[in-house]
Amino acid sequence: MKKTKRMAYNMIAQIISFALNLGINFFLTPYVVTHVSKEIYGFVSLAYSFTNYANILVVSINGLLARYITINLRQEKYKSANEYFSSVTIINVIFSLVLLVPSAFLIIFLDSVINVPAGFVVDIKILWAFIFMSTLLSIATTTFHVSTFAANRLDLEGIRSMQSNIIRCVMLLLMFAFLAPNVWYVGFTALVCNIYLTYITYGYLKTLTPQLKLDKKYFKWSAVRELFINGIWNSINQLATILLDGLDLIICNVFIGALGMSLMSYSKTIPVQLASLIAMVANIFVPQMTAIYADGDKGKFIKETKSAVKICSFLCSVPIIGFIVFGYSFFRLWLPSLTDGEIATIQTLSLLTLLPSLFSIFSYPLSAVQTITCKLRLPVIVTMAIGIINVVLVFVLLNVTDMGVLAVKIVSSVLLMFKVLVFTPMYAAKNLNVKLTEFYPTILRGTVANGVMLGVFAVIASFSDVNSWTKLVIMVGICGVLGYVMNYVILLDKNEKNIIKGKATELIHKISPKKA
Repeated sequence: MKKTKRMAYNMIAQIISFALNLGINFFLTPYVVTHVSKEIYGFVSLAYSFTNYANILVVSINGLLARYITINLRQEKYKSANEYFSSVTIINVIFSLVLLVPSAFLIIFLDSVINVPAGFVVDIKILWAFIFMSTLLSIATTTFHVSTFAANRLDLEGIRSMQSNIIRCVMLLLMFAFLAPNVWYVGFTALVCNIYLTYITYGYLKTLTPQLKLDKKYFKWSAVRELFINGIWNSINQLATILLDGLDLIICNVFIGALGMSLMSYSKTIPVQLASLIAMVANIFVPQMTAIYADGDKGKFIKETKSAVKICSFLCSVPIIGFIVFGYSFFRLWLPSLTDGEIATIQTLSLLTLLPSLFSIFSYPLSAVQTITCKLRLPVIVTMAIGIINVVLVFVLLNVTDMGVLAVKIVSSVLLMFKVLVFTPMYAAKNLNVKLTEFYPTILRGTVANGVMLGVFAVIASFSDVNSWTKLVIMVGICGVLGYVMNYVILLDKNEKNIIKGKATELIHKISPKKA
C-alpha cells in the first residue's frame, strides 16, 4: 500500500477512536458531577497521575524499544530484534509484579495519604484498585504494541481503540443505568477494556511481526542495559514532565482540597483530549520518519518532519482555537450544576492549559526527532530545570498569594510555552545539523494562521449568545469550516494544496454515481 494511503488510514482510524473517547468523557463527567458528587471526579484523574509516576522507571527501557525493533526488522537483523523484545518483556513482567506491593499499601492507606471526602473512601479505593490493576497489566504487556509501529499499521491501533471505547461506553451505560451510581465503575471498565486490548494486541504481534518471538533464550542483559543507558533520559524526562505539568492535581488536593482538585480536573478534561489528538496525529508520522532515518536520507527526513508539523497544525489548531473562544459557553452547558464562579475558574484554568497546546502542535513532531536520533540528554536537562522552577514558584505563590488553583497553572503554562516554542525547534535543527531557524518559517506560517483564525472566531462569538447546545453546535460548525478554509489558504503551499485538491477530486469520483 502506498505511503499516503497508509498514513490516511492510520489518521482516520486514530481520529475516530479519539472522537469516541472524547464522547465518553463528554457524557460521563456531568453524570458523575450530578449523581455522585462534584468533588469526586478529580480522583479519577488523580489515580492516573499516580500511575504516571510508576511509569518513570518503565519508560527507561521501553521508550526506545519500538525504534530499536523497527530498525532491526527493517535491516533483517531478526535475532537482535528478538533479544530486545524478549528481554524487555521479561523485565516488564517482573517490574509489574514488584509494583503490586506498594500499590496495595497505597490503596489501603489512601485516605491517610491524600484528602478523601468522608463517605466516598471505599468507592475511591475500589476505583484506584481497578485503575492500578489496569496499569500493571499495561506495563507487563506494553512491548506487544511494537508490532503495529514496526509494520506502520497504526490504523489497527485506532480500530482496536474504537472497539474498546464502544465496549467501555456500553458497560458504563449499563452499570450507571441499573446499579447505584459509583465512580469505581470507571476503573472497572478501564480494566476490562485493557484485558480486551491486550488480547487483540497479542494477535497483531503474531500476524504483523511473526519474526518476533517471546522466549527466555533470547533474554540478554546487554540488550536491557543498552536500552536503559540510552533510555534513562526518557525516565528523567518523564520525571521532569511530571514536575512541570503532572503535580497540579496532587498539589490542589493537598493545599486546596478535593473541590479545587476537581475543578482543575474538569478544566483539563477537554484540553487533555486535544493534547492527545496532537500527539496522535504527530505519532502517525513517527514510523515513517523512523524508517526514513534508518535509510539515511537526511533531506527526505527533514521534509517529512516539516510535513508532520504542517499537518499537525492544519488538523489540530481549529479545535483548540474553537475551544479557547467557546470554552465558557461549553462549560456552562456541560456542567450546569456548578456555580458561575466555579465555571469561570474552570474556563480560566482551561485557557492556561490550552495556550501551550496551541504551540505544541508545532513541537510534537519536532520532539520525535530527539527520540529517533537518540539525542535526549539536553532536552531532559532543560525540562528538569524548568520543572524544578515550576514546583518552587507554585509553592511560593500558594504561600504568599491568594491565587489558589490559578497559581498552579499560570507558572507551568508560561514555562511550557518557552520550551515548545523556543527550545524544541532549535534543538531539533541542531540534531540534524541544519541552521537553528530551519523550522521557524513553518512555525511562523502556522502562528499567523492561528492568529487570523482566533480573531475571526472571536468576532463571530461576539455577535452570538450561545445559551443552548443547538446554538453551540451551529456556531462551532460554522467556525470549524471557516477555520479549515483559512488554514488551507494561509498554512499550505501551492504543492500541498494541489495534493489535497487531487485527493478530494479522486474521492468525489469514487463516491459519485457512475454514468450509464
